[in-house]
Amino acid sequence: MKIDISRFTGRFRQEACDNLNLIDAAVVELDKVRFGGRQFDDAMSELMRLTHALKGGARMLGFQSMNALCHSLEEFLIALRRHGRAAQAQIDLIVEGRKAVERLVNSPSEPADQKPEVWLEELLARLAVAVQIAPEGITEPNIPTDDIEKTGLEQPPAATPVERTGWQDSSVRVNVEAIDDILLYGYELTQSLDGLRKTHRRLDRMRLEFDARLNAAGASLQPFTQSEMTQYLQNLTNISLNLRERIAEVDRNVRQIDSHASELRMRPISELFETIPLQVRELTRGRLKEVDVEFSGETVRLDGRIVELLREPMLHIIRNAIDHGLETVAERANLGKPPRGRLTLSAFENAGWARIIIADDGAGIDLHYVWQRAKELGLTQERPNYANLREGFRFLFDDHYTSRNQATDISGRGVGMAAVKRRMQELRGDVMVESMPGFGTKISLAMPTSLSSQHALIVQSHLDSEIVYYGLPTALVKETSYIRRVAFSSASIQPREDSKAEAVSLSQLLSNRITRPCEFEQYSVLCSDGEHIGALAVEKIIAESEVVVHPLPDVARRAELIAGAAALTTEEMMLILNIPAVLAKIANSMSM
Repeated sequence: MKIDISRFTGRFRQEACDNLNLIDAAVVELDKVRFGGRQFDDAMSELMRLTHALKGGARMLGFQSMNALCHSLEEFLIALRRHGRAAQAQIDLIVEGRKAVERLVNSPSEPADQKPEVWLEELLARLAVAVQIAPEGITEPNIPTDDIEKTGLEQPPAATPVERTGWQDSSVRVNVEAIDDILLYGYELTQSLDGLRKTHRRLDRMRLEFDARLNAAGASLQPFTQSEMTQYLQNLTNISLNLRERIAEVDRNVRQIDSHASELRMRPISELFETIPLQVRELTRGRLKEVDVEFSGETVRLDGRIVELLREPMLHIIRNAIDHGLETVAERANLGKPPRGRLTLSAFENAGWARIIIADDGAGIDLHYVWQRAKELGLTQERPNYANLREGFRFLFDDHYTSRNQATDISGRGVGMAAVKRRMQELRGDVMVESMPGFGTKISLAMPTSLSSQHALIVQSHLDSEIVYYGLPTALVKETSYIRRVAFSSASIQPREDSKAEAVSLSQLLSNRITRPCEFEQYSVLCSDGEHIGALAVEKIIAESEVVVHPLPDVARRAELIAGAAALTTEEMMLILNIPAVLAKIANSMSM
């Protein structure tokens, strides 16, 4: 009987990705202890176990290239363990083998009737030569041979090349409790809809009775009595109240289903973090730099699309930290710093918004040099504003800015941070830089935890004499208040003792002017993103609403204070404010 194994391949791919992440962690541990001992043996045993599991799943599904690669890599690991030590070049070969496995996992399919590609044949040959480091020969590791225990897959018969179909990753891991909750709210929604149908039938009966009585009264010229009209009105009131309850139930259940459905897409930020130590190891190889990586907040969860879209900007930032920021061991010794640099990644989440902070204890950014370099590149003709050096950080995100005349093999020529800025705008978030020469650099990435719907506070203001509606993410709104009017100068935003109007005019802010509230702005909206806090003066507070945010077109991406747009009515749109960028702009102006 022919067995369709496509139902196993998606699950195998998930298991393979998990094992690759575990391999990364084991390689980092092995790199710390390259000679024999308990920790060396533990790292080698973990690598052998994971490779063996990958080999078993690949063989079971008929993926011959991956099976051959994992078998060769496993024999090399066995030889290393018997040899009792691992040189740097040998660890590099393990990493190369791990990357090759990932390349095969990420390929759309594995050709059934072709020999391995040239790059894979070359790698297999190098592994075969490397195995000869153990002259006493190779033996199989002491690992259970039950592939099912290692891969979590059901055991189909071994597939032949004709039966294989390549990767079909149609499955996804979800929390069973989340599915149960969705089913529960779906059942309650069905009950609510059934109640709405009953109310609709009741209303139809009333309409028919009313029409019949009205026709009869018209024929006999007998009007409705007062008591009859009162009864009809009472019945209509009861139906109206019932409809309101049912609609509230439907609304509540739909929101709960939407919330739990969004939860199914959420993935922990640890998926990003766990790949970084191995990347750092590779980036520091041959550069006389040693770096310790520290993490916190690994349990923060983001929309899966955001997790994927953050990989590239985070890698850009880490590359810059290692290439530009962190010093060599000798340089750090001369500066009185610990020989090993420190790179920390922290994640925080607050009411639907997340912040990732990437910090290093390296040389920091010399803003005097940034201004001078920007002038050399023709990006500005202004003299450095030493009262607000933070303003100079904006040049780091310019497409044409680079701190070097020649590219390096790590960080390129300045396009990295511009790409980070664009990606954060795509995510309706912002990127901020803080640095002190000699003490390091901190880069903050702020973004919503979900890219689908967003709860927004709708406000009204003016822009160029036109009424404009804006949406402020409710998660970042702390309070609203009425502004008490007093006489003040619009040229200053410093609060006065006799006024509660510390708010900044939203209409003026969007015109690139930081002033006190205008005369028509009567309300203050206090916002905080966990990093900065500030108040915006608006003309009116309209309502709170759940909105679907659409990204801005490419031509408008440079509008840094705007995160996107959403439909207000069928004919009107509103702009969604990028609150982290707004608050950062206010904070920068305050520091002048």
